[in-house]
Amino acid sequence: MADLLIKKAPTQARGEAAKILLKHGVALGTFHAQVEASFDCSGSTEMREYGRHFYSKGYMNGVATAVLAMGLNLDDNGNVPAWRWSSDVKELPAITAENLDGYVERYMPARSIDGGTYMSRAMEAMMRGFDPKSKDPGFAMIFTDGEASDKDRVETLLRQYSSKPVFWQFVGLEVPGASTDFGLLEELDNLSGRVVDNANFFRVNVHTVTYEDMWNRLIAEFKGYPNLIAGNSRVHW
Repeated sequence: MADLLIKKAPTQARGEAAKILLKHGVALGTFHAQVEASFDCSGSTEMREYGRHFYSKGYMNGVATAVLAMGLNLDDNGNVPAWRWSSDVKELPAITAENLDGYVERYMPARSIDGGTYMSRAMEAMMRGFDPKSKDPGFAMIFTDGEASDKDRVETLLRQYSSKPVFWQFVGLEVPGASTDFGLLEELDNLSGRVVDNANFFRVNVHTVTYEDMWNRLIAEFKGYPNLIAGNSRVHW
């Protein structure tokens, strides 16, 4: 069983994530972000012929618990706006320390999973959710199981949004033995025409990834983003 499927209470997970942040030099209480999350709910996430049972077998819930345990440590107000998306996008109740346990099962049950992979619609919704009056940068986390159906629009938005103080973290979910196409997402770090590098991508095998690995990879690039945009007059709301 993957470590992320071992039941961890959100309070325990947050405490362990805080220790990882400190190892990376991220000071709790002084390093804040506007954290948001969105979840791919397209039909392919439950495509059983490829061994994908991300919702019905609890993998997405494990990912959410791991990632948002860290996100809530970073978030500026303890309320993480969230969306589910496929062919369209729907805003969900904000994620908090109190409702994180079982959040995915409540608001994204496996029986409701269907549709295409239109990531740009999630990005547009998430951008509207950031507070331009805040001094804290945005940290947008997007979870998906494959290539976007609207890759040209995703590229356009990532270039457009590079002038805004928002960092986009794409997390690709896969299972062993099944070919997964993350072509666009793998190319984002080298995408031309951006004001600054405003994105990162990594893939995880949901059968083997651990909480600690998720936390280390989530903070690795974002921790330097505030310094990257500090004093850059081209990056502003």
